Amino acid sequence: MTRQPAVVALPGAEQAFGADDVAADRLADAGYLQEEFVLSGTARGEPFRSRILLRRPAGTGRDSGAVVVEPMHFGGGRPVWDHAHAQLLRGGHTWVEVACQTTPVRRLMIPGDRQRYADVRLAGTPSDQGPRIGADTDLRRASDAFAREWWGSSPQLFEILTAVFTVLRDGGLPGVRAQTIVLAGASQTGGVVRRYARLAAPGGPLAGAVRPDGLLPLHSGGTALPANLDLPTVELLAESEIESVRAAAGLPGQGRDLAHRDCTSPSYRCFEVPGMAHVDSRDRVPAGAPPAGSRWSRFPNAHVVHAALEALVGWIRDGREPVRAPWLRTDPRGRLLRDEAGHPLGGLRLPAVELPLARIRVISEGARWSRGHELPLGAGELGARYGSAGAHLTAARGLLDRLVERRHYLRADARRWLTETSAELAATWRNGTIVNARHIPEDFDPASTDDPVEVHALYRDLRSRCPVAHTDSYGGFWALTTYQEVRAAALDDSRFISSVKAVVPSDPRGLRRPPLNFDAPRHTPYRRALDATLSRRRLAGLEPVLREHAVRVLTPMLERGSGDIAQEFGALFPAWVTTEWLNLDPELAPALAETAARWVRAWRSRDAEVVNTMSGRMYDMARALVADRRERPRPVEEDPASSLLAQRVDGEPLDEEHIVGALRQSLVVGMVAPPIVIGSIATHLGTDHELQQQLRVEPHLVPAALEEFLRLYAPYRGFARTVVEPTVVLGREILPGEPVTLTYASANRDAASSTIRTTSASTGPTSPTTSHSGAAATGAPALRWHG
Repeated sequence: MTRQPAVVALPGAEQAFGADDVAADRLADAGYLQEEFVLSGTARGEPFRSRILLRRPAGTGRDSGAVVVEPMHFGGGRPVWDHAHAQLLRGGHTWVEVACQTTPVRRLMIPGDRQRYADVRLAGTPSDQGPRIGADTDLRRASDAFAREWWGSSPQLFEILTAVFTVLRDGGLPGVRAQTIVLAGASQTGGVVRRYARLAAPGGPLAGAVRPDGLLPLHSGGTALPANLDLPTVELLAESEIESVRAAAGLPGQGRDLAHRDCTSPSYRCFEVPGMAHVDSRDRVPAGAPPAGSRWSRFPNAHVVHAALEALVGWIRDGREPVRAPWLRTDPRGRLLRDEAGHPLGGLRLPAVELPLARIRVISEGARWSRGHELPLGAGELGARYGSAGAHLTAARGLLDRLVERRHYLRADARRWLTETSAELAATWRNGTIVNARHIPEDFDPASTDDPVEVHALYRDLRSRCPVAHTDSYGGFWALTTYQEVRAAALDDSRFISSVKAVVPSDPRGLRRPPLNFDAPRHTPYRRALDATLSRRRLAGLEPVLREHAVRVLTPMLERGSGDIAQEFGALFPAWVTTEWLNLDPELAPALAETAARWVRAWRSRDAEVVNTMSGRMYDMARALVADRRERPRPVEEDPASSLLAQRVDGEPLDEEHIVGALRQSLVVGMVAPPIVIGSIATHLGTDHELQQQLRVEPHLVPAALEEFLRLYAPYRGFARTVVEPTVVLGREILPGEPVTLTYASANRDAASSTIRTTSASTGPTSPTTSHSGAAATGAPALRWHG
């Protein structure tokens, strides 16, 4: 490279090639900017004009100073971003993609937008060839021939990367703090990183050039890196990259037996990972069916990449050398030794292979060869191995703790894995066996009517005829309808858990928002943080402000002498309450009221598209709030977002996505119930003139009346739990994994309970606004138990 590189911004980065890939829609919510630049200079004696795609924190508050540089893949993709984006965003790292390989630039990027990339120029001749495999193909020769194609087509590749490193060191990318630069690649670009390691080692042609601080080659393999390698390098090799594994499936690869192990440089660490496939299927489930009798692999590829990235950054910055892991065990011929489940012995062992729930196969047949699939273990084998779901989770938690201690796993990912696996087990486990589908007679149809009078007539019938009722609707669930049974289940949080399903029908996307969708003790820090902002002192301070909002919102109806109390007051006033509590921009209150109202209407009509759109808007509000509080925190006792951000568990902050989820949940529960309750109260008092007059004359009775209204007109039919062990309620057996709704609306009117009051407020008509379509609504239960 003979000329200082220059950088020019390209406007409209949302139109950039590849800008719509995985998680790109989360960038703004995560406080990130996407920008695009043209990089120009000279490489290999010829001018070039390349493209840089940049994703960076929008402010300095979250900027870690680490920059991950990824060459655009030969096929046009970005596998490092695909695997690592969650940690890049979570960790405040900057990501830079460099279009430095001629084939994807000339064959994909430029044709995708010829006007935008009219000036992009790279030397070399594009290749249209992939590995050519036939029945008698020598796989090594095929792989080597393919490699020659990509090396030969991109003569400027490594000098363009050097130009990028130069620009980063010189501060040539606006807003980027390049304190730590990592060159990372996966699969084909993993090979690019490995080749760069040779070229940049002492004595190599790039040894004197501007270099990154460390290297992260993923999923490639090959011959040993040079013994004099002086750049900290962490290599990840999935089981699927081991040459003998690929050869057995008829696939070529960059591996050469186990030659990568021969690198003796103290700057090199390699982790071989059993059970890991070439491409993740856990977070990005492939389209189409997996092989017969199997499911797509649930192995957490991304978690392994996250840990490798952070281990490398820590090594560079703090000198903390990554703790070595054992090699995969082999026989004298170099073939992998396997356990009874078919998983390789040794290596960096995660619960998926050390404590398996399925037999993982890291290569699938056909076009989806890069995706792993797995065969669930049978009931007898699961029972013999673990005895119970709890025993399995205890063992897995211990293993993950050890992995976290060695920095082979991140604590946030360990928590996520345990949460998801706990939910999976709770939905399937029964005394060491997997629950089999069974036929249960249908006792009622929750969708038969939405008329409140008919709904409560149905509940009266069920309480007397079938107090523990079953329906096949919404995938099947049980309904507890009597006071005693609902109360007992609500208090038994060790057997009736919320983390699997808190409402029926549940969110089809499987989202889990704390604290509602978490069990103790995981929900405790979220509840503690939110409770801290609801002290008597703070509520007393909010009262005059909220009273002013109430008067202002109600005045137009009073002046007209009529109106829709539920919508004009019940939907808008709570928006001001939520705005004041969360310290939102006051301009958001009307939008919040409208968004929540549309969400409720869409949920009732089962309009998934509108539900998701409105939910997304509330997520946007929550993410913007979190981003603002990171930059400008407020006193924790006065601000829920700041309180959540300040919480620590074992010295670590709460997961940001869970913080966002908790605030999103708060937006819903603060907006959905009030219109229902306020409308119900108005309807009741409009017909019970005696009670209305009594409350006017004796206003000190209003608090007690409000409690009674909440009992009588519960804004939600109920909430769901899932049992984790066989449970018999009034003679009916409920198996682990089967949802159970605690039907508060029915239990609150159970006359058999001595705790039910019999004041005039309990005998009035049913409000036409109390019903909610489906079996349960989302939000927090309004029920308060008397007695």
